Amino acid sequence: MLIYDWDGSFFTAAMDEDAVGETSAVISNNELLGDKLDFCHLKTEWNAYWCLTDKFTILEFEDISPDKELIMVAPITLSNGVWENEVNAYREWEWEGGEPLNHRLMRFINLVLT
Repeated sequence: MLIYDWDGSFFTAAMDEDAVGETSAVISNNELLGDKLDFCHLKTEWNAYWCLTDKFTILEFEDISPDKELIMVAPITLSNGVWENEVNAYREWEWEGGEPLNHRLMRFINLVLT
């Protein structure tokens, strides 16, 4: 989840008088991301991090190969050098030789810091 407060009037007015007017973002509680960023503060009552930045974006990607429903392209690690996000997928449970019987599209949606 990613929610932006572009003009600083929504979240900052309720949080910190010094931050009124600054762009901020709220992201879902993700300790692997939020704890590593000094501009993000955990708000337990929201179960989310409040971050004084506008540098988050959503990245969606998927496998486009001809056999995209048969092969697995995970795990994938996204990193900007400060933090990393490892994206994984469900394990294949049923196989016929080397071919999985569970066909699914490998599509991933991730929060990244730009």
